[in-house]
Amino acid sequence: MDNGTLHVQRLDDQAHQLMQGQFSHSSNIVIEPEFSESSGRGDLRLADRYEAFFPFFFLGSMRNDWSVELTPLIPLELELDVDDSQLALDLNDLILETFRAELHDCRGEVALPSSDGLNANLNLDESELIVSIPADAAVRIAVNLDDSELTIDSSRFMKISVSEYLSQGYDEAETRLNLTLRATDSSVSIQ
Repeated sequence: MDNGTLHVQRLDDQAHQLMQGQFSHSSNIVIEPEFSESSGRGDLRLADRYEAFFPFFFLGSMRNDWSVELTPLIPLELELDVDDSQLALDLNDLILETFRAELHDCRGEVALPSSDGLNANLNLDESELIVSIPADAAVRIAVNLDDSELTIDSSRFMKISVSEYLSQGYDEAETRLNLTLRATDSSVSIQ
């Protein structure tokens, strides 16, 4: 996704769908869905494509706004590749096994779910992000920062090495998450 806003949240429990979305975009943009299934595992991909021959002439005024709701009923792997956008990712009630995000020149917030064993990988370049960790989850955070600023809630997460933080009581916690953060020229707050 490029040049817009992205809202992700849970779908109603009663819906028998994997995803529901609303997309607002210029006529020069087409949202291309692809779905495949193999061994009982589905793969749904959404991508924006520019139809204009020289789309870069029009990017300044084009908007590409997505509002996506995902099922809270089955385990998901979520991968995002987002450029130049505003984010509101409320993943609280989803069952995520993995969450990977490549964010370039983005601003916004992501609220991680209480999915035991979740592996979250956030790669930021020239971005500003607030990451919320659920109060009932313990987390191990590995950071790799290049010209980036990290603000972290030291009352919840203690620094155990130059590049690692850990929730108090991590080993005894019922819900444990792993977060890997790589940031270049970015600002990140973990709460």
